[in-house]
Amino acid sequence: VQVSQEGDGFVMDNGLIRAVVASDGEVHSILDRTSGRDLVPQGSSVGGYELFKDEPYMWDAWDLERDALLTASPVDDPVTMEALDSGVQVSRRHGETTIVTTIGLTPGGRQLDFTADVDWHQDEQLLKVDIPVAVQARYAQFECQYGFIDRPIQKNNAAEEAQFESCTHRFVRISDDDLAVGVVNASTYGGDTTPIHYDEKVGKEAGTLVRLTRMSAPGFPDPHTDRGKHSFAWSIVPG
Repeated sequence: VQVSQEGDGFVMDNGLIRAVVASDGEVHSILDRTSGRDLVPQGSSVGGYELFKDEPYMWDAWDLERDALLTASPVDDPVTMEALDSGVQVSRRHGETTIVTTIGLTPGGRQLDFTADVDWHQDEQLLKVDIPVAVQARYAQFECQYGFIDRPIQKNNAAEEAQFESCTHRFVRISDDDLAVGVVNASTYGGDTTPIHYDEKVGKEAGTLVRLTRMSAPGFPDPHTDRGKHSFAWSIVPG
């Protein structure tokens, strides 16, 4: 794996995947050399974090309301980056919360790996990580307890709108006629998908936004739920 500095960011390349980590600590390009496709839609970036207001009407520690997903605010605090032997480490601080994300490749591996060490000190907020992929589809396949289930990416009616958060045990898979991309999940088991619409004015390509749910911070019945240190891992796998 080769890791080199490019401007204020870094480039990682193992001959199968070439990934560009920009100065904001997010991945702006993941070139899959096998298919020749960039997995990141132009105008988007992988690895950004978002906070959501999480105040359910009932069952504070269990429920997630649909309205919560309309309250996203980016964790866009300044980052520090450090090159590693086979990747890049990105550190950010938001209030009392710190997130240290390691982005890396393995020799001969056709996937981009992420790990995050989070020291979590938010109250009644939800943490998700953004993974936009340059694949358009009607449905995403989420692994659940016994196999997988199709969930609509574009919501067209009330029943589909109610499927806003889905079980994401080991993977969510999105495919078109030419390529499938899997977001492989190693820890905590919820996620959602929404369409990314083409916008010529801002140079944004169409695709699908996958968001994995990493943390919550309920106040009842335990006012200290989830506060403290946690580790998570996930990968982006084309094929």
